[in-house]
Amino acid sequence: MCFIIVCGDSSDPENKLVGSWGVFNNIEGCYYIYHLNNDDKYEVDYVCQLESGEYAAEGEGGNYTMNGDKVTFTPTGSTCSDADRSAYEASYDLLDENLRLVFNSTGLVVSLKPVYKNTDEEFGSILIGCFDDEGYFTRSSFTKF
Repeated sequence: MCFIIVCGDSSDPENKLVGSWGVFNNIEGCYYIYHLNNDDKYEVDYVCQLESGEYAAEGEGGNYTMNGDKVTFTPTGSTCSDADRSAYEASYDLLDENLRLVFNSTGLVVSLKPVYKNTDEEFGSILIGCFDDEGYFTRSSFTKF
């Protein structure tokens, strides 16, 4: 994974979301990074440091569509074989260059900041795979549905 990003184009509402957005979860000690590309593709990475000191990432990718202040994510692949393949929707707004997503099905609110760093420089080599419900990591590759 290698991402150097500059976010947004203020003239087009859809382009405002293009870029990488991230947040660090203090409770889990992990990062959530959303990559929204200008070709209507997305990737969501959940990146955690393992006890060994290495970083590991679970990923989901797919297509996104926008309608007003709503964005619909349709997964087309994942690093987890048992991933939910259902489309999901979030309302969004931009405030002070931060992206806030409110996931309609759960009410979960995620506030994300622009990510301007190269994640390879931040994390080094990242193992790809899947975290189970107890937080254990198993290496696996990204598989299209």
